[in-house]
Amino acid sequence: MTRSARLILLLVGCFAALSFLMVWQASRAPANSRPTAQVSSTQVSAPQPQSDQGAWVISVAGAPDEDYSSENEVPRPPIVARMITYNSKQVRVILMPQVPGKPNAMGTPPPYRWWTIVAFSDPRLTENTALTREEGMRRLLGR
Repeated sequence: MTRSARLILLLVGCFAALSFLMVWQASRAPANSRPTAQVSSTQVSAPQPQSDQGAWVISVAGAPDEDYSSENEVPRPPIVARMITYNSKQVRVILMPQVPGKPNAMGTPPPYRWWTIVAFSDPRLTENTALTREEGMRRLLGR
C-alpha cells in the first residue's frame, strides 16, 4: 500500500465518526442557525449536510490544483476518499462519499453524487498532520 493510501485510510478512519456526528448534529439545527463564512464583503453559506460539499468547496475557492478520487481505482479501496488540493492556499480538503439513506458509502459502487468534508491537511507537510476544521476553512476561504 502506498504512503498516500495509508494517509488517506488513517485520516478517513480517524475522522469518519467525527464527520458523521457533525453532519448529524448540523442536520438537526434549524436552517436560520447554520453558520455562514465571511469572504471579503460577501456572505457565503457554509456547506449544508446532505449536499455535495466537494462542489461547494470548488464554488467557493475556485478551480483546485488537484482533484483526486479513489472511487475508480482498481481494486477500489474499501474506504473511498477524494482530495481537493489548493497549493496556493496551503490546504487539502479530504472528503468521503455520502449516499442518501445510508450512514456511509462503504460497499456502494460509484458514481457518487454527494461528498462530505471529513478533514483538512496541509499539502506541504509529509507527515500525517491534520488541520483543525477552523484553520482549514480559514485557509480555504482566504481569511
